[in-house]
Amino acid sequence: MIFGERPTRSGVLEVAHLERALGVHYQKIGRLDEAEPLLRRAVDAMEAALGPESADVAAASHQLAVLMASNGQVAEAEGWYRRALAIRRRVLGDGHPAVAATLHNLAVLCESLGRSEEAHQLWAEAGASFTRNTGGATKHDDPES
Repeated sequence: MIFGERPTRSGVLEVAHLERALGVHYQKIGRLDEAEPLLRRAVDAMEAALGPESADVAAASHQLAVLMASNGQVAEAEGWYRRALAIRRRVLGDGHPAVAATLHNLAVLCESLGRSEEAHQLWAEAGASFTRNTGGATKHDDPES
C-alpha cells in the first residue's frame, strides 16, 4: 500500500486478525487493559469488511465477551456472548463446537450471576450441540472456552 491510499479489504482483515490475536495474547498474559481496545477494533474492522453475519465477527465477539467477563464487566460480557451465539447459530449451525463453547461460557456467566435455571438450560443446549457434533464422544478441546 502506498501512503495515502485506502487499505484493501484483505489488508483490513489481515490487520483485524492480527489485532484479535494480539488481544488474545495480552488477555492470556494478564494485560487486560491493552487487550480490550485491540479486540474492539478487531470486531469493528471485521464487521466493516465482512458484514455482521460472519464467523470471524462471532469469534472476535466471543473473545471480547471472555475478556469482559474476566474483567468483571458481566453485563457487557453477556451482550457480547449473546451476539456471538446468535451469529454462530445462523452462520455455523447449532451442531458446531463454537456454538457449544459460547453456550457453555454464557451458562458459566449466568451461574455466576445466580441465574442457575437459565445456566442449566444453556448447559443442556451446549451438551446437545456437542453431542450432535461429536456423536457422543467425550473429548472436547476448544481454545475459546
